[in-house]
Amino acid sequence: ALEPVAEGLTSPTQLVADPDAGQRYVLDQTGEIHAIGSDGLEPEPFLDLSDDVTVSKERGLLGMAFHPEYPDDPRFFVRYSVRGRDDLPEDYTHTEVLAEFRTAADGTVLRDSERSLLEIPSPTPFHNAGTIAFGPDGYLYLTMGESNNPGLAQTVEGNLLGGIHRIDVDGETDDRPYAIPPDNPLVGESGRSEYYAWGFRNPWRLSFYDGDPIVGDVGPYSYEEVTVVEKGGNYGWPYRCGGSCRGWEDGSDSGENCGVDPDSTPGGEFTDPVVALERGESNGFAVIGGCTYDRDDVPGLRGTYLFGNHTTSHDEASGDLLMADPEGGEPWPVSKPRIENGPDGEVGRVITSLGHDADGHVYLLTTAVPLAGDQFGHDAGEVFKIVPPDATDASVPPASVSTETPTE
Repeated sequence: ALEPVAEGLTSPTQLVADPDAGQRYVLDQTGEIHAIGSDGLEPEPFLDLSDDVTVSKERGLLGMAFHPEYPDDPRFFVRYSVRGRDDLPEDYTHTEVLAEFRTAADGTVLRDSERSLLEIPSPTPFHNAGTIAFGPDGYLYLTMGESNNPGLAQTVEGNLLGGIHRIDVDGETDDRPYAIPPDNPLVGESGRSEYYAWGFRNPWRLSFYDGDPIVGDVGPYSYEEVTVVEKGGNYGWPYRCGGSCRGWEDGSDSGENCGVDPDSTPGGEFTDPVVALERGESNGFAVIGGCTYDRDDVPGLRGTYLFGNHTTSHDEASGDLLMADPEGGEPWPVSKPRIENGPDGEVGRVITSLGHDADGHVYLLTTAVPLAGDQFGHDAGEVFKIVPPDATDASVPPASVSTETPTE
């Protein structure tokens, strides 16, 4: 069942928890971070970046992570989009920023403590990914799509597009306010040393599975995929998607390594995804990466990887919660759990993200607005906690937000 825990958002993009106190926070794409209390959103935002953030369909406030030693180390980190920076190329649309903030002894944000750690120029408004998360190794991982420029996913010497990156925020070097983990795959090699893996289109949402990053990579017109990310791995975009070849430029649409010489691409041979879903009305239009369910309170979910599809229709809010079984062989078998208190057993919402708290509860972040509606002119964003069917008396009513986009 889905237990409502917060409403009144626009487009929730990530849920995180304070690693010490377990306080939950939810990000709204429009620029605010809110704490979630027992009665829903706290009225005053924990941090308001709405005057700084550039918002469009795939831009905005996209990621947050507390330092693992918080609050002894009072830092947290955010990823957000800004219109530009002084060094933004003339034909680029915006910059993706990784910034550091600090909190005071009472837990309030020191607004003037912001320090920019990394800025990634982006050619278009699309495919920005945006998750940031600390791994079990203590390093910060961040995701970046290829900004709708497919070839850049295979270019590791450029501006960090189409990759998963790993940095050490507890160190600094002469030319940057962070250090590079010494075992990053391109240290001492040709390419940017921040890279951990590459060959991604739009890795939307990252968590960790058995110590490794796991992401949902949004596909184009054929497949969606979920990938367990190995250090130095090349995940094939744009030559292939969902493990299937695409015949892009010099690649063939079949054959070993899609006809691409492994010596011509960074990392050599392409790495297979663990889940590949054919795109369309049955499986949705965009994969939403999730997290492993490690609790015992819903036995049927124990040990599965929960993720979602964004929606199955442009005109209705109709995303699905999905589950993949890592013990079922490769690719991982996928099924859809029934939502006992949802409309006709469904979620009945567009799914924007998944997250988890300090106790391992998994949350579904949604909006009741279909893709054909006004994406930012509403407060229909909601957060639900996944609970046993008998743990809540609440029901999830059908979405009733109009698909009509208001005219000015």
